[in-house]
Amino acid sequence: MTLPAAIIHVGRGDRPDPDWQRLHALCDGGFAGAGAWTANLCAHLPHRAGAWAAVVDAGETVGGLAWIENVRGPLRTLEAHHAGLPCDLLLHPRLDPDRRRAVLAALLGAWTDAARAPLTLAATLHVEGPAADDVAAPLAGAGFRRTAVPVAYFPLTQGLDHVESHLLKKNRRNERNRSLRRGCTTGVTSDPAVIDEFLPIYVAATRRWGTRPIPSGLLRGLLADGEGRVYCTTVRRDGALLGAHLCLQAAGTVTVWVGATAEGLDDVSPATLLIWADLEEAYRRGAACLDLGGHGGQRGVEQFKELLGALTLERAMWRRTSRLGAAALALRRGGRA
Repeated sequence: MTLPAAIIHVGRGDRPDPDWQRLHALCDGGFAGAGAWTANLCAHLPHRAGAWAAVVDAGETVGGLAWIENVRGPLRTLEAHHAGLPCDLLLHPRLDPDRRRAVLAALLGAWTDAARAPLTLAATLHVEGPAADDVAAPLAGAGFRRTAVPVAYFPLTQGLDHVESHLLKKNRRNERNRSLRRGCTTGVTSDPAVIDEFLPIYVAATRRWGTRPIPSGLLRGLLADGEGRVYCTTVRRDGALLGAHLCLQAAGTVTVWVGATAEGLDDVSPATLLIWADLEEAYRRGAACLDLGGHGGQRGVEQFKELLGALTLERAMWRRTSRLGAAALALRRGGRA
C-alpha cells in the first residue's frame, strides 16, 4: 500500500458496494457493517440514509466505516451505531502497523469531517475492544466526549458446561429447570411471522420501561433479510408465546438485540429460560461470546443481568453536539440554549 496514493471515498446508499462487502467478509466484520442492517434501518426508520466511508488504495478497499444519517431538510444527525449495536471499523488484516494507523486516521477523518459539518447537529459512535483506544485521541481532538457504557456478556470459548457450572448462578439454573418441568419449551426461528406474536408482549414492556418500541417492520425485515444470521429464541407454554429475543450473529458474537417477556407469570421464569436458549443457540453456532447489551438506564434490566452471572465489558460512546444541536435540544426540553 502506498500511503500517498490512498484515497477516502464516502458513498451513500442503503447497501455497500461489492468491494465493501469483500472487505467486510475478509475482516469477519460485525453486524453493523452488514448490508441487511443499514438497508432495513433505512427502509423502516424515517429520514435515514446510509453512509459508507472507504479507504481505497490501488483499486482495493482496505478500510471501512459505516454510519446512518438522519436527514431532515438541510440538517442531519449521524449514528455510527444504532440502539446499542457498536460500529464496525474495518481494517484490512494484511496492513502493517504504520499503514493500519494511516487507514484508521483516514476513516476517522471522514467521520469527524462529517460530524463537524455546519449543518450536522450531533454525531455518536459506539466502539469497543482494542479499537476503543485507537480512536480516543482523534475523537477527543475533534470535540467528541466519551461516556462509558457497561455491557453484559457471557464468554463461550470454554464451552456451555463451563458457563452453566461456573458463571450461571444457582438460582437461575433452578429457575430454568423449574420452568422446563412446568411445561415451558424453547425454540429458534427466523420466520418473520413470530413478530406478530411477540409485538403485544414487546409493546407492553416498552410502556413499562418508558421507551419507544423499535418498529415491528424493522424486526420483521431483519429476520427476512438476515440470511439466517438474524433469529428469534422463544419460550412457549401450551403453544402460547411467553417471550422472545431477537438475536444478531456476526464476527464470532451473538448479540441479544431486542427482547421482552410477558408479565404475571409467577410460576415460571421465561426471561431466565430465554437466556439459556440464547446460550445454547449461540454455542451451537460456534460463537465465542453472547452479548446481552447494556441496560438502557433500566435498573431492573441491569440487576437481572448481574444476577444471571454475566460478566461486564465497557463500550465507549463518543458524542459530539454542535452549538446548533445543543440549542435545538434545549428548546425541545423547554430550556434555554
